[in-house]
Amino acid sequence: MNIHGKIHQNSHSLSVFDKSPYLVIMTNTDGEIFYANEAWHGYISDEFLSRDLWHWVHPHSKMLCMDHFASAKEGDHFELQIIFTKENQSLIYMEGKFNCAWDHVSEQLVIIGIIEDMTSEAERELEILNLKNNMDLQSRYWKLLHQTFLNLMESDPLRFQDDVERVLGTFGRIVYADRAFIVEYDLERLTLSNTYEWCEKGITPKKEHLQQVPFTLNAPFYVKHLLGEPTYVENVSALEDDEPVKRLLEPFDVMSMISYPMRSDGKLFGFVGFDSVKILRTNAVFETQILSELCDIFLTAIHRNRMLEMKFERELRFNRYIQEAPLGIFVCGTDLRIHEVNTAFIKLTGYDSQELLGRDLLSVIIDGASLSQFANNKASETLKSTYSLKLNSGHVVEVTIASARVGELEIINFCFETTL
Repeated sequence: MNIHGKIHQNSHSLSVFDKSPYLVIMTNTDGEIFYANEAWHGYISDEFLSRDLWHWVHPHSKMLCMDHFASAKEGDHFELQIIFTKENQSLIYMEGKFNCAWDHVSEQLVIIGIIEDMTSEAERELEILNLKNNMDLQSRYWKLLHQTFLNLMESDPLRFQDDVERVLGTFGRIVYADRAFIVEYDLERLTLSNTYEWCEKGITPKKEHLQQVPFTLNAPFYVKHLLGEPTYVENVSALEDDEPVKRLLEPFDVMSMISYPMRSDGKLFGFVGFDSVKILRTNAVFETQILSELCDIFLTAIHRNRMLEMKFERELRFNRYIQEAPLGIFVCGTDLRIHEVNTAFIKLTGYDSQELLGRDLLSVIIDGASLSQFANNKASETLKSTYSLKLNSGHVVEVTIASARVGELEIINFCFETTL
């Protein structure tokens, strides 16, 4: 199980490690394994060396270990309790002491770990501690999901894009992703578009380059999403050159990627996923769980936001129609104070909008007693009557006004000259 030549180590010291009853391992800060001694036999096969360390570390302790490794500096010493997963999926509880040294040949930091199997001695204690930590983690996780749902459901359409991308960043950092994204399928045009994206500092965005990208119905990632299954690419560079996923991801230095399908009313809407640019991602069980939960939250929030946007657009169009209508239209309160006026009513009266807004309607309408009575009537009826309208020029014209209650406090009025 020895690897020689990747780093410069004294051969005598390696031979000492080879015969040690303790598990000895040498890695870099990314978890790439350079050396493992003979004591590892019986735990994990020679395949151990073809994977990075994180492939064998259980997700419950992986994040803590990766934090220590990523922040390690020359001369550092630290201790870690680690849970390894054997090839038969059984768990090994380990306790390790780690030293950090600079290798001048490979010019990188090397982390040397001397690890002891604590399974038989402290399995019960470690299981209880792990259960407690897991319960605490799950509690924080579900609280975060709940708060995320509430925040997105209360998000204003004007800030919705930022709010979604902020959530992507929150969960992306939890799993040490470098990008988090939402991609939507257009099944009529057979294209996909990256609609929301978060990138860690220093990571190049890919959103603007992934708009209306063509795909085929037999593309492997689409077929898996259609079946409701996640797409997990552990090593993008290992894919065949003609793989669609590789062509999409390789230009953006993606090393590993995982995505989960978003389905709405039985139809495939798109997918949400994480990119890893700095390290190969392994054992993506926790990431899959997070993405599966986020899918429903994002779908509900996106649909709600689009309904609000449609409503807002309809209101804008309606207001524009009212403003541009050839008929004079104004809105007043039940106190007969004018709230809104359109262009035709301004033109008819000769006043400008500032002179009309807030004005008592009875100051421009002569003999408006019936309108005043209508304002005090709670019935949801329509009143149509003829009035004399005093213009800004001092002239008086006869007009017909049709009035209707809007809610309890406002009246909409349609006004036109009777002589027309």
